[in-house]
Amino acid sequence: MCRLLSWFLALSVALSAGEEHICTYSTSFHMTTADCSGRMFKHVPTTLSSDIKALSATYNRIRGLYKDSFKNYTYLKYLYLDNNMISYIENGTFDPLQQLEVVRLSHNALETVPVGILQLPKLRKLFMDSNRLNGDGGFAVAPVSETLELLSLANCHLEDLPPLGMYPKLSELNISGNELKVLSSHQLAPLCSLHLLDLRENPMLFKNPKDCECQLLATWITQMNIYYAEIPLNCSNETENHTDSKLACMPQLQEVTEMQQTCRTTIVKRKQRESELINCLLITLIVFACIYIAYLVIGTKFKNHSLTEIRLEYQHGDRNRDTSYV
Repeated sequence: MCRLLSWFLALSVALSAGEEHICTYSTSFHMTTADCSGRMFKHVPTTLSSDIKALSATYNRIRGLYKDSFKNYTYLKYLYLDNNMISYIENGTFDPLQQLEVVRLSHNALETVPVGILQLPKLRKLFMDSNRLNGDGGFAVAPVSETLELLSLANCHLEDLPPLGMYPKLSELNISGNELKVLSSHQLAPLCSLHLLDLRENPMLFKNPKDCECQLLATWITQMNIYYAEIPLNCSNETENHTDSKLACMPQLQEVTEMQQTCRTTIVKRKQRESELINCLLITLIVFACIYIAYLVIGTKFKNHSLTEIRLEYQHGDRNRDTSYV
C-alpha cells in the first residue's frame, strides 16, 4: 500500500513538473531546438523556452492548432508536426511565426492546405504528404507564396493537380503516390522556376490522354530542362501521325510559353523592386552619413571657434587686470 502511494506521488510530481521538463533541448549552429516528439501530447506545448528556433512535436496526439499554440515562439524557423492527428487549424494560428521557413505537416488528417502558412513572408518549404486533401485542397482560395521553393503533396489522394497559381520561386514539386489521371503543361507553366518534378506512383496518369496533353507536357519538360522521376512520357502512339499531332499542338504550346513568360516577368519585376528598395536604402544611408559628417565638421569648427573666443576673452581679461594694478 505504501509502495502504491509512493508511486502515485511520484507520478503526480512528474505530471506537475511542466512541459518544459518533459521536452529536451539542444543547441547547434547557435540555434536552440526543442524536441517534444513521442510524448503523447494532445496539444502543442506552450511553456517552452521562448527563444527556440526549431520545434519538433512529431508522433504525438495533437488534433488541432489554435491561435495561442505558437504565440510564445516568435523566433521559430523550423516546425515539425509530422505523424499527429491534426484535422483543424484555426485562422490566425501561424500569424506569430513571421520567421518560419520550414513546416512539416505530413501524416495528419488535413483536408486543405492551411491558408495562413502560405502568407508567411519567409516560408521556403512546405510538406503536406499523406493528408487526404479534398477537391482543390484549398489552393483555389489560398494566397500565392512568392518565397516557397519546395512543395510536397505526395500521397494526398489527388485526382487532379490543385490550382497552384503562379509560384515564381517554386523549384521542387512532389506529387508522387497520387491518383492523377491527367497532368497538363498549362497547370505547371506558372511554375517557371521548377527544376524537379516527382511523378512516381501515379498509375492512372495518361492512361486515357486527351489530345496534345501528353506531348505538351513532354515538350515543356524538355524545354525547361526539368528532371522528373521514373515515369515514361512516350507520346508517340497517341495519334496515328505524330508529326501532324505535334503541329496541331503548337497553338497550345504557344499559350504555355506565354504563361511561362508571365511568370518570368513577375520574377524580374520583383527583383527590380528589391533592387530599387536596396538602392533607396543605400541612398538614404549615404545622405544621412553626409549630414552626420557635415554636422561633425561644422560642430568641430564651431567648438574650436568658441574655444578661441574664450581664450581671447580670458587673455583680454588678464591684461585688464594687469593694467588695473598699474
